[in-house]
Amino acid sequence: MQKSELVALVDMDGTLCDYEGTMARDMEKLRSPGDPAVFPDDEHENPWVRERRSLIRRQSGWWRHLPKLKLGFDVLGELQAQHFEVHVLTKGPVAAPSAWTEKLEVVPGAPARHTRHHHHGQGARLREGARR
Repeated sequence: MQKSELVALVDMDGTLCDYEGTMARDMEKLRSPGDPAVFPDDEHENPWVRERRSLIRRQSGWWRHLPKLKLGFDVLGELQAQHFEVHVLTKGPVAAPSAWTEKLEVVPGAPARHTRHHHHGQGARLREGARR
């Protein structure tokens, strides 16, 4: 099969799956009466927020069961129909290695390649993840 000259980069969290909505719902479940109604984004200033989010992301099946966003999958299907070489970009938590397996299951059988996004200082590099 000839490699396409058309390449599309599609983000998984927020484009194909409702990461933010699911995280907000699950954080609300862990909120105690004294916690703010909206959790702060600055995890460095609020380590308790970072730890709760990490606890949520480490749950078996959490990534697998993220609700799919119809519009995102409609766009993905159109890209594939137009013969784009699709790369699904995603970042997985280091503390939850099973997240990678679950994330690969989001687009089963699709000719998409999952790419790991690793942060290094101010820059970032992309590296193709292997399906295992």
